[in-house]
Amino acid sequence: MVKYECLIIFVISCFLNESNTTKVPFLKPCGPNDFKCLLTVNTQISIPYLAAGIPELGVPALEPMYFKNITMDQGYFKFFLRNMKVVGASGCKVVEMEHNVQEPALKITLDCPFEATGSYIFSGHIYLFALKNEGEYKIQTDSIRTTITTKIEEIYGDDGLKYWNLTDYEYFYEPLNKIHLDLGNFFSGDISKVQPMLDSVNSDWWISIVKIGEPVARSIVKNFYDVIKMFFLRVPFNELEMLN
Repeated sequence: MVKYECLIIFVISCFLNESNTTKVPFLKPCGPNDFKCLLTVNTQISIPYLAAGIPELGVPALEPMYFKNITMDQGYFKFFLRNMKVVGASGCKVVEMEHNVQEPALKITLDCPFEATGSYIFSGHIYLFALKNEGEYKIQTDSIRTTITTKIEEIYGDDGLKYWNLTDYEYFYEPLNKIHLDLGNFFSGDISKVQPMLDSVNSDWWISIVKIGEPVARSIVKNFYDVIKMFFLRVPFNELEMLN
């Protein structure tokens, strides 16, 4: 009889343990009202998982991202990117995360490496040289700081649990390190004669090229926002708290 009762207790404990299994076991347990743990620490822990995607929650991967047919027209030259592959999300570091209860709103600041690769076509004039070249390119920097501020509303799902719904956002970004632009096959023919001059003004001339990144940055931030929004809609707030 004792063995039978022990077996029943064991089965019930297993059931309870299974029913309490969190959707996000990789998160760190946090104490009540420990928002630094809940927001900053757990967001940092979540970054690699969000970058790779969480299929069981229906959350898509943040990287790699793909773009096509990006054009920059400066009048005296056109810079056309046939395609672009972007990576770096998995290396993001959470600098700051704030929860404004009064508004309510959430602000997150991230430092992320950035690397974009693909193929390009360049046509126009550089100094006295008319040229049309094409090849492979690479745009890279060790850190871009991005701050996203989003409004939050609390909603209740069909399961009766509370979720965060992100409703709107704005953002600001700036490179913290030098942006490197490598255009394969660009310095060929007569243009090779001015390569030293262009190298010396890399921080000015290349940055005018890299301004092409604005629509890409806008798309990257939107993609990040969409993934975070979906994550919060899939994981109830009580699991995010994970109170001890």
